Amino acid sequence: MKKDTKFLRRGNPIAWGLALSAGIVALFLAIRCGTDGVSGFQEFLNSPPNAMGDTLAGFAGSLAFIWIVVTVWLQSSELAEQREQLRLQTTEFEKTNDALAAQRFDQAFFGLLSAYSEIVGGLKMDDSQGKKTGRDCFIGFNLALRKQSGGEFKTILERTHGQISETYDTFWQKHQTQLGHYFRFLYNAFRFISENPEFAKPHHARLLRSQLSDQELQLLFYNCLSKYGQKFQTYAEKFALFDNLPRELLFHASDADFMPRGAWGENLPIKATP
Repeated sequence: MKKDTKFLRRGNPIAWGLALSAGIVALFLAIRCGTDGVSGFQEFLNSPPNAMGDTLAGFAGSLAFIWIVVTVWLQSSELAEQREQLRLQTTEFEKTNDALAAQRFDQAFFGLLSAYSEIVGGLKMDDSQGKKTGRDCFIGFNLALRKQSGGEFKTILERTHGQISETYDTFWQKHQTQLGHYFRFLYNAFRFISENPEFAKPHHARLLRSQLSDQELQLLFYNCLSKYGQKFQTYAEKFALFDNLPRELLFHASDADFMPRGAWGENLPIKATP
């Protein structure tokens, strides 16, 4: 059977109080007793009341002082335990609160993914090849932008950023009603991840980025180079948004030079801006 050593532990104030009280009693008896062990005590009993009172007062005062110290010690120990329990409760509460907040973030994030799918699925476009819906619209949008840009640029060695922006501006005026909601939502989805670093993990950005088709990335690339998507370029760089963009989808190789290096991730073109 395991012995309970809690009472006899070094820091137990009651054990110290009893030990010191026993020492005081032993000291009292040693002082008051004579050589025969009785005459001194008898002398105490036969002493005048004033002397007897003084002796007892000193004895009782010593014991009282010891137990006052013990009481203060006990109260301090109890307060320390209460503070520790309160600290543990606070820590547990913070962990629970963080877990709930993280859960709410995940729910909001997956709600964004669901809303994104609905927005893409609701896209509609008419072009020379007929009606398109959903993701197929992005093929039509990119063909329209390429046509607006003047074709394949096989004979052009280099373009300016202003030429790209001007070309996209003309394209945007024609398709703003179809794409405005899409780009605003996508921008705020990445903004939501960026502004919640305590809950957002790398996989959240990867999941959202993985929803984007090559044609979406192609259109988003040129949107970021325009005046309409300048703010989006910040998140493109932060989350390496064009890491999966096939470089052959760019209308001209030099177009890559206008996008910061961070936006390309590991898919870094030769002419990416440092």
